[in-house]
Amino acid sequence: MSTNQNQVSELINTKFGEFEARLNGEKKSELHTARRSAFSKLSDLGLPVKKDEEYKYSNVSRALEKHLEDFTVNPEINIDTIAGQLPTDLSPTYYVFVNGKYEEGLSRPASQKGLEILTLSEAFDKYADKINDLSAENASKPDAFNFMNHAFTGSGLYIEASKGTLVEHPIVLINVSDSRAGKVLASPRHVAFIAENAQATLADINISLGDEPTFSNTSLEIDIASKAVFNLYALTKEPEHAIKVNNTYIRQAADSVMNSVTIDFSGKLIRNNLRIDLDGEHCESNLSGLYMPAGKSHVDNHTTVDHKVPNCNSNELYKGILDDESTGVFNGKIFVRQDAQKTNAFQSNKNILLTDDATVNTKPQLEIWADDVKCSHGCTTGQLDEDQLFYLRARAIGADKARAMLLHAFAEEVIEKIKSEPIKKYLESLLNERIDIE
Repeated sequence: MSTNQNQVSELINTKFGEFEARLNGEKKSELHTARRSAFSKLSDLGLPVKKDEEYKYSNVSRALEKHLEDFTVNPEINIDTIAGQLPTDLSPTYYVFVNGKYEEGLSRPASQKGLEILTLSEAFDKYADKINDLSAENASKPDAFNFMNHAFTGSGLYIEASKGTLVEHPIVLINVSDSRAGKVLASPRHVAFIAENAQATLADINISLGDEPTFSNTSLEIDIASKAVFNLYALTKEPEHAIKVNNTYIRQAADSVMNSVTIDFSGKLIRNNLRIDLDGEHCESNLSGLYMPAGKSHVDNHTTVDHKVPNCNSNELYKGILDDESTGVFNGKIFVRQDAQKTNAFQSNKNILLTDDATVNTKPQLEIWADDVKCSHGCTTGQLDEDQLFYLRARAIGADKARAMLLHAFAEEVIEKIKSEPIKKYLESLLNERIDIE
């Protein structure tokens, strides 16, 4: 272990001790038992460094070194100054987390038969074995930042849609990093169980306030039962001093459908870890992503789709628009196990570089052990089509307007996959703002 790794490990040990000291009676809870277990695994594994293949292009540990000592875990804040800055018109149902802590006074909880939503602490007292079973599946392919989230969890939600329940409105999680009073480390953790024949939509919205550095490390674990349908929309719009890691694990049972859309507009360093296990026949997984970094922002999408059984479909489309000196990473893995015959798996990554200084590292991967499958993957990287620009300019459309129209058309293929109109409209407004289109 390098000197820097030792220093970071010592700082994490110190931060965990400080965090524990503030918990008081909660140290005896089921949730804290899970925290201590995760911290032990984190200590054994250590944070990844650049030589680790999975983090080769995104050295999150190095980015943390400069500020980790000064980060405060889940600090107290003044919620009165936040209320007017939240996107609360996306759904009648939303839950606000500020610096990793649930703020009931800012939230509008759901009230629907067949839908149970608890705080994570309440859920561990009631459903610890169920939650730990799902987390154990996630931990079968360990990631240090997921363990770090579980160790430092401030609070989170337990969401369960019972058999046959059609959840009426999207459940919106609004995660706020408020660094106006100092550097922040926030670790919200959420788990969701979508029962047989149920349908639900979850939106995870991430925003920041303040000018100090922040590290937001989130975890979302989802179990989708047979014949259930689940939509997951994730948006990150952070300033250039924000580091963000999203850890998402999804387990699908037979005949289930999962639709995921991940959109990243900005942030110093954003890493999205999305892993899906297809555990039952006739599953369908649709993964879409759009990343539009500018300045010196860095966005890394790591996806893994594991086809474990026959007759499943997965479709993956990620698009990037990179400006200034920004960097993008796409590493998509598809595994087709030996027994997973009749698999259909498709993966595509397309990128537009708007400047000579923008870069992208793309690595679509297929590992296939079955022989009766249809699988493909590919990637493209280029600039805006000059012929298309000329066509628009020849019709008296200005250069900036023509450029914005082409970028909007490129991005729209991902935005259109969002089925909730209020959420789609919100993202459209951010997209138009980003590319300066009226």
